[in-house]
Amino acid sequence: MKATEMAYLKKVFGDKLGENIPLAPLTTLKVGGAAEAFLNIASATDLITALKILRAHDIPAFIIGNGSNLIVSDAGLPGVVLRLKGEFETIRVTRKTSSAVYVNAGAGARLSTLISFAQARGLSGVEPLYGIPATVGGAIRMNAGVSSFSVADILSSIRYLPPSLKPVRRHASRLACSYRSIRMPGDAVILSATFRLRPATEKHVTAALQTYRRKRDKKWMRYPSAGSIFRNPKGENAGRLVETAGLRGYQIGNAQIAPDHGNIIINKGGARAGDVLALIKLAKEGVYKKTGITLDLEVVIAGKETL
Repeated sequence: MKATEMAYLKKVFGDKLGENIPLAPLTTLKVGGAAEAFLNIASATDLITALKILRAHDIPAFIIGNGSNLIVSDAGLPGVVLRLKGEFETIRVTRKTSSAVYVNAGAGARLSTLISFAQARGLSGVEPLYGIPATVGGAIRMNAGVSSFSVADILSSIRYLPPSLKPVRRHASRLACSYRSIRMPGDAVILSATFRLRPATEKHVTAALQTYRRKRDKKWMRYPSAGSIFRNPKGENAGRLVETAGLRGYQIGNAQIAPDHGNIIINKGGARAGDVLALIKLAKEGVYKKTGITLDLEVVIAGKETL
């Protein structure tokens, strides 16, 4: 970004705009460089205003949620990184029927907060998402879930900003949902989502959460990670394929393919994004050489570094 552009943004956004903000602490993997500029956004109106300004000056914008499922380049990110706060973190019940309770959550709300909200009110349906360190927006974008469940299973509707920057609300039945994907314009920004949950009791929901908590109590979870690195190929398991290639536990720098999960890369302390990307490349090549299968990424790589 040119100095004149940064000066203009400082004039427009004032003290709200940060410069050279480290992004590693804002990701679950804890790697990567700094954002050239950083801005917390508190409302949809403010978001639209900011995006219009950035587009008018051809300044890149990148929206970060909870920083999971994300690998930020060691060189950092150019332009402005936006984080959705304020009204984007609100959660509320919007409608009740005899068989369902509809809960609206802002894109910046954490899944863990949504789960606690539902638990306290005896609402069931969101329990399988326990332990996924994502925001609502990020979880929807990647259709997060487990082997037999995904966000799309409880999604009623979403509200998002298309390239026109005019908010759109779309019912889930009109969305093309598939494994780890919900099809929408690539640069669309999710604003909020409404989930269809089932009336239950707090005791019932708590018991279900305890079951998922036990399933997710793995050694690799003690370290920073970005979650699953690769999508599971149809009829296959990415973790098992990496293990078949003999790479489980392999380490480059302070990044390691988890000893107890072939599809997880952990940061053992001070790892660099370059170390992680080198492991990803090694795993892709090893699996292809061993099985002829090309693994596709589930994580997002942001910045100049590529595989």
